Amino acid sequence: MLKFLRKKNIAKKIFLLLAIIVIPAFVFWGVGPGTKEKNNSKCIGEIFGKKVDIDEFKKAYRTVFIQASLRFGDEFRKIEPFLNLSEQAWDRLILLKEAKNKRIKIKDDEIIKFIQDLAIFQKDEKFDQKIYSNILQYLRVDPREFEEQIRDTIKIEKLYKFVTDNIKLDDNQALDIYKHKNDKVKIDYVDFIIKDFKQKVKFSDNQIKEFYDKNITLFPLEFNKVKDEVKEMFVDMEAKKLAEASALNAISTFKKYGVKDEAGFIKSAKSLKLTINTPKEFTREDYIDNIGMNKNFVETAFNLIPNTLSDIIETPSGFYIIFKRDYIFADEKQFNAEKEKLKEQYLGEKKQKAFDDFFKGLKKRTQLYTLPR
Repeated sequence: MLKFLRKKNIAKKIFLLLAIIVIPAFVFWGVGPGTKEKNNSKCIGEIFGKKVDIDEFKKAYRTVFIQASLRFGDEFRKIEPFLNLSEQAWDRLILLKEAKNKRIKIKDDEIIKFIQDLAIFQKDEKFDQKIYSNILQYLRVDPREFEEQIRDTIKIEKLYKFVTDNIKLDDNQALDIYKHKNDKVKIDYVDFIIKDFKQKVKFSDNQIKEFYDKNITLFPLEFNKVKDEVKEMFVDMEAKKLAEASALNAISTFKKYGVKDEAGFIKSAKSLKLTINTPKEFTREDYIDNIGMNKNFVETAFNLIPNTLSDIIETPSGFYIIFKRDYIFADEKQFNAEKEKLKEQYLGEKKQKAFDDFFKGLKKRTQLYTLPR
């Protein structure tokens, strides 16, 4: 099969480029190079109630392993333990099973054209068999295996198109997305960070023992062996209570003074000896100094009316009260100047989300069962 391509030492940068070109963003990565031993009789799991033998899994594993190694280059071995390649191999198999259910088939001519059209395999804008062979040799992959990987990748690409082709985005929708991404707010805030209250926590050994007895299910060992852990948890919980009480006192004071502008907020905060934080203006997608990208904090800031005060906002690190100074609307002239480019970007994001949601639903319906190994 595909004899035409088969008849006819690249730097690692080139191989990384190949990975970007060959592997669509919606294709899942997956597993280390398996052996080529035949073991068709051994079932390793089930998808949609149908058995998956070990060779089928190894094929998916090897494909996603190659894709991940190309994508991450020299860093691959460092991050490989965090990629959960085995799960990603199963994801690939689920997608391919769904493509089969949708009767998606790929002709040899499509594979030939796909490979020939890749600039990485070309010289003087024409497909070069020597470059093709050298790259596959570097990857240590047989041409037939590589071409079958391409076949499966095109299947998943067609499944992606099947799911997303009817998704559209008009000018008004694009503008709404642009505003959501680029509107900004200016705020002040005061914080009540839990760790700052730890030194204020007072306790006795009896209190620590009582805490252990009341929460004994949280600790697997006897008290003397986990006393330090018990003490740490007790202090954390008490510090959180102190931080919350301080926040409640502050919000009560702000309401008592009837804060209606920034000057009133500053005056009230100073009366409580609170430090006022004023981050630079930010969008919904910006990283905020000392806050990070906390969704609850950000959405509260955007939903407030200018010159108003928020309720207490709780985060894992502590409690916050925001005073909103101003709302800055995104520049629509900038949007109009880049409208077509932005529409294309936002449409791609919309399609990707639709496909992600489709796959999550598909995975729930899959009834995936994997045998313990």
